[in-house]
Amino acid sequence: MSRKQVYINIDEAADDPDALFVYIDSDRSDGKTTSIIRRVYDEFQKSGLIGVIARRFATAVTTDYAATLFTNLRKVRPNAGKLTTGGSVKKDGGLKLYEDGKQFAVLCALSKADTIKSGLDVATHKNLYIDEYVPICGRYLPNEMNAIAEIWQTIDRKTYTNKVIICSNKLTASNPVFSYFQILPKKGLTRYKNGRFILLRVSNKGNAQAVEESPLAELFEGTPYLDYMTGGTLESSADLISATHSR
Repeated sequence: MSRKQVYINIDEAADDPDALFVYIDSDRSDGKTTSIIRRVYDEFQKSGLIGVIARRFATAVTTDYAATLFTNLRKVRPNAGKLTTGGSVKKDGGLKLYEDGKQFAVLCALSKADTIKSGLDVATHKNLYIDEYVPICGRYLPNEMNAIAEIWQTIDRKTYTNKVIICSNKLTASNPVFSYFQILPKKGLTRYKNGRFILLRVSNKGNAQAVEESPLAELFEGTPYLDYMTGGTLESSADLISATHSR
């Protein structure tokens, strides 16, 4: 009998009152993207503020990605109204998401930080979410943390009422955010920087067992990919992090 997929709850970490940066690092396909669009939608219903959702490159900010977000939102908020898109990254700095004609989110690219900044403000926007942060190809932006910090501070304006919430699959133990803040990732919920940076790093045993009992395990037995799909990382980069931090 097949096991049901177990989905992550990011709310405890994301709603921590002291945290400004929240990093969610967990299993593949465990509901992180759904959590992002749900939180953005719910915040708009409560406060009227527009959520900001970022991917790394403009090529990932598409109407197809927006359609995926809408599909995921319908699963958890089936009574949402008519969902549509407008604008574009190239012309407007971001792709806008609407419910019944009212904008509740903007999708942008970290690579277009200079363009999107002019359209953001603490009076109209709330929080920066970064989806699918760790790329399978390992391709990041130069000075990526500067782009993240600038977009966040453009939204927040030193009010410290907005957060950066980053979601990724547990592909590696090293990335620009961890290196920048000198984070050595641990399992569970860990607070760094006097509680201003929170890392939630989890893997569900039920999801791992479901993979171990599937044809995928037979096909990928003995490979790093199976280790990744059953709770590990695709690359073990602890040594790399230590070396980076010692420079």
